[in-house]
Amino acid sequence: AWVAGRRRDCPDTPEEVEENTGEPASPLARQVPLWLLLPACGTVLLMSTTNLICQEIAVIPFLWVLPLALYLLTFIIAFDSPRWYVRPLFVVGFLILAGVSCWALDMGVKLSIHKQLAIFISTMFFGCMVCHGELFRLRPPSRQLTAYYLCLAGGGALGGLFVSLGAPALFKWFFWEFHLGLALCGLLAGVLWLQSTWTGSRLHLVIVCILMTASLQALTWGLSQQIDRTKSSAAEKGVCLHASRNFYGLLKVTDVPAYYEGGGNNTLTPRRNLMHGRIMHGSQYLDPALVNRPLTYYGPQSGIGLVLTHIRNGGPKRVGMLGLGTGSAAVYAKPNDRYRFYEINPAVKYVAESAFSYLRKARDRNATEDIVLGDGRLMLEAEPEPMRYDVLSMDAFS
Repeated sequence: AWVAGRRRDCPDTPEEVEENTGEPASPLARQVPLWLLLPACGTVLLMSTTNLICQEIAVIPFLWVLPLALYLLTFIIAFDSPRWYVRPLFVVGFLILAGVSCWALDMGVKLSIHKQLAIFISTMFFGCMVCHGELFRLRPPSRQLTAYYLCLAGGGALGGLFVSLGAPALFKWFFWEFHLGLALCGLLAGVLWLQSTWTGSRLHLVIVCILMTASLQALTWGLSQQIDRTKSSAAEKGVCLHASRNFYGLLKVTDVPAYYEGGGNNTLTPRRNLMHGRIMHGSQYLDPALVNRPLTYYGPQSGIGLVLTHIRNGGPKRVGMLGLGTGSAAVYAKPNDRYRFYEINPAVKYVAESAFSYLRKARDRNATEDIVLGDGRLMLEAEPEPMRYDVLSMDAFS
């Protein structure tokens, strides 16, 4: 880089034009920020959408391949020929889909998985087409291609670093990098569209100004409303005691008031919940007299409740549990029983042992419980000897 920086290129002449577009070459200093921001925005959209659909919506093997394939496809389409990127079509389409994504985020689990996936992946595709289409329009003369491709790669790396390292530190409670990617893409599209029409006909400029101003205001309003509703919803769900975020998603522990039926009356009793994204993974009453009462889908009349109550009733049993959650199943452990939990997420193990007392109470009853960290199927296969479980429960995915 030092040697290349010492070289002096021939000075530009006013007659120099860009080979492919016929437009005058732009100064390098003005182009570099856009060469960095556009690929960074595309990477943010790719990675934030992948995190959103793979951690919040559906744990489906190889689902991440779909957004990655579409992201690469946008590169192929945009850089193949300028005729494929029709700016009004993709910019307006992206802004509409970004608004639909705000609505889908607000609806949450009320929408089917297929509809959520279709909305978020389509939004990412149109957003990446805007980023890469505009990036292709800004390609420089041949003598500046080295800087162009360096910025393209560097911008993509910066976007990836932000989502993988910056966002988990900044946004521990929500996937707000997805919102940021939508806002940045809309802003870049609006600025570049206005810039390209600035020297054109006044009518065209006025139409684009009105359209982009209204669209960006609508998108900003939609994103802010969705964020406010997310905050309000989180506040209504109780006081957050713990929040963490890692490769496996968002975990939150909250204390909330909850109703239970006791003695024919509804009584207000505090309860502690474990939320993994938008899905509840377990709950426990905070009243010391009720801490051993199983809740959610571990109740006495649930499938696992009936099995653990009646299998080998009166004798010690060996139970394998794929998926730890709060450790609610341990409420059924009796003296000399052995419960072995398989859990892939270390953060879940920490929360189950520190914020909930199901495991500790089982040990107090002289039951044996242990936790194996890792993928349940692989850890079962790696057991040194047959476990001979009386019950094997699989509750690892929604």
